[in-house]
Amino acid sequence: MKGKDTRHRRNNRMNRRVLTIVLSWILFLGMYAGSGIDALAVPIKRNVEAAIEATIDTTVEATTDATAEVTIEATTSADEAVQELAQDTTEVVGETENVTDATAPAQEPIEAVEQAMVDETATDAEAPAEETPAEPVESSFWVEFIDVGQGDCALIECDGHYMMIDGGPASASSIVYTILKDKGITNLDYMIATHPDADHIGGLSGALNYATVGVCYSSVTKYDSKGFNNLVKYLRKQDAKLTVPKAGDSFTLGSATVDILGPVKAGADTNNNSIVTKITYGSTSFLFMGDAEVEEEKSLVKAKVDLKCDVLKVGHHGSSSSTGKDLLKKANPKYAVICVGTDNSYQHPTEATMKALKNKKVELCRTDMQGDR
Repeated sequence: MKGKDTRHRRNNRMNRRVLTIVLSWILFLGMYAGSGIDALAVPIKRNVEAAIEATIDTTVEATTDATAEVTIEATTSADEAVQELAQDTTEVVGETENVTDATAPAQEPIEAVEQAMVDETATDAEAPAEETPAEPVESSFWVEFIDVGQGDCALIECDGHYMMIDGGPASASSIVYTILKDKGITNLDYMIATHPDADHIGGLSGALNYATVGVCYSSVTKYDSKGFNNLVKYLRKQDAKLTVPKAGDSFTLGSATVDILGPVKAGADTNNNSIVTKITYGSTSFLFMGDAEVEEEKSLVKAKVDLKCDVLKVGHHGSSSSTGKDLLKKANPKYAVICVGTDNSYQHPTEATMKALKNKKVELCRTDMQGDR
């Protein structure tokens, strides 16, 4: 994208360093009594032409409403641990199609406040009171898609518990490190490396240099790459190891439920062996596809797993090999997030994927257009 709009977006990014697309909900007493969420607002704060209008500084007093507020404060520079990461980062650059320049200076997030309102309108037919998911009196939940360039990284919080899904390329290690430091997150209950491609696991070393990890899930325990070896190295420093989950496994993150949906059957292809994860919080759900392509998507549909979601993290950066019609029909998302690098050489996301989402009337967020890198 070399046009005028692209230059305009780049100028806008000069004043901001790290991308956050934040979807969050803070639930209050009685909020779910006899109701279900049937509208999901996804605000993106931008200086120029936001694709979705941001709702800022909104206070909701009614107990039947949900509000979201996330603040990212200005950070100090990453300290000595990042210096150790720099050497590992340099070694990993160039391994896969998605690795970006490891010599680029570390970028740090600046203050950003993004707030969303979710209106609840319920009927007895839609959500009978006896079937509505029960929530704690005071509960919080948010998902942050971190701009790591051409790669994937998401940070999830629920009731003071944290999980990271992928970490972007090695060049994003300092970004991931700084975000965790900025938020004061010293422990990740769970970490998921969806598959061993460098644009997904490289930056996890940055996370492990700041925070401890309880359980680290991976699609494999062995893989011949420096990026994967660095991940194993930093896990060992914590006496932690990789665990390969099975489809059907489930665990809790605070009051949220995390279900491992795939791969249904392990295969040799790294993309189609991606760990597919669904996070459910009350009546709101997120589906993370990793780099799963149509082959794995069809296996999930055939296995009749519950793919329905409110927010879809689009597989393989919007490649034409992913996000097939069968998946979209079953998932039926209201919103989709594509994690992708600006002006990437693979022309992700493809026109076919964009058209498929548009035809389903899915509201789209893209890290290359609404991010800060």
